[in-house]
Amino acid sequence: TAAIQVLERSLVETERLRNERYLSLLQKSYYRMLRLAGNVETLCQLQEGQAEQWYTPVVFDLAGLCRKIYRETDLLAEAAGAQLCYEEEQGSVLVKGSEELLTTLIYHLIANALRSMKGCPGGICLKLARQGNQALVTVEDGGAGMDDRELMTAFEPEYNENELKPLGLGLPICRKIATLHGGALMLMYGKEGTRVTLSLPVDD
Repeated sequence: TAAIQVLERSLVETERLRNERYLSLLQKSYYRMLRLAGNVETLCQLQEGQAEQWYTPVVFDLAGLCRKIYRETDLLAEAAGAQLCYEEEQGSVLVKGSEELLTTLIYHLIANALRSMKGCPGGICLKLARQGNQALVTVEDGGAGMDDRELMTAFEPEYNENELKPLGLGLPICRKIATLHGGALMLMYGKEGTRVTLSLPVDD
């Protein structure tokens, strides 16, 4: 990233305009690699027998966390051409776990929803509800939906040999985080849109 910044500064304005597309590709590739490295690191930490070494669960308010994530991603979704809404049935729902990991999980679900919109106008809704002793966090989008093959492989890391890039690390990470918290991840889809629900045990 330092090399990219030096390159940008060293180009005169006409060169920068002529090479803007390539500079943009460099930046995009760098951040994609950075995100991939972070995903791989998280995936390794969540492997069976590894997570227990550093995972120290604490009780916190899931409703507060959802509101915080909504505030932080609202403008980002708008910039991507989507409207993000947030709904909650209860103002406070206590769960036991890692705020950092559950933040990662919910961000992945929102990012997946944004990608499924493919720049088309539409809405994404983050919802928090409670059913008995389970807290339910749902991310629902009005995107293109999924086909049967995508559904079958959604939770498995996938490798696209044509484009030479790893795909689908987000949902495998989400599933491992949910399992670590004693919860589950459920995926439902239709011709229009996808709904992913995280179920977590409530800690009263």
